[in-house]
Amino acid sequence: MKSKLMMTVICASLTGIICTGTMAADVLFEENFNAGQLDNWRDKESAGIPATEGINGSACVKFDLPAGQSAKGAMITLALDVNKFRGKKIKLEAMMKGKDITKAEKDYLGPKLMLYFKSPAGQVWEDQTKKSGTFDWEKFTASATIPADAEVLELVLGMQECQGTLWVDDIKITIAE
Repeated sequence: MKSKLMMTVICASLTGIICTGTMAADVLFEENFNAGQLDNWRDKESAGIPATEGINGSACVKFDLPAGQSAKGAMITLALDVNKFRGKKIKLEAMMKGKDITKAEKDYLGPKLMLYFKSPAGQVWEDQTKKSGTFDWEKFTASATIPADAEVLELVLGMQECQGTLWVDDIKITIAE
């Protein structure tokens, strides 16, 4: 009886891991903007948090650079606790939606879901694959190995040298496989 119960618990645990793809312990950072604030983000005046425009009608962060407005950009930055990430290979993912996003002149510009880190060896910007035009909610990812001697780690969201509207929701940083 005990072994049957133990097998059931093990199977249920494995099913949870297989269905979700990650275990809770693998999640190093999460943000869904449901608190409705950007208190710890720099340059927060560049974005808004509409209460119901996120995935499934939730809150999200929104960047709006209409045609005719300066295309330099609108970005927000969050300093992450670098100690938590040092020496780890991580995966950044978020749901993003775009409307009328213009194609930037350079490949590294445009919508941003980016990790920035600095170590004695230099600076690195790891970014997601770029997409322009209009698209519905879609998962975007970026991966990086954070050096053991990293001094700074930041999460950057927004739009750089492009125009249009970008929504970002359900950000997660996990240990990469």
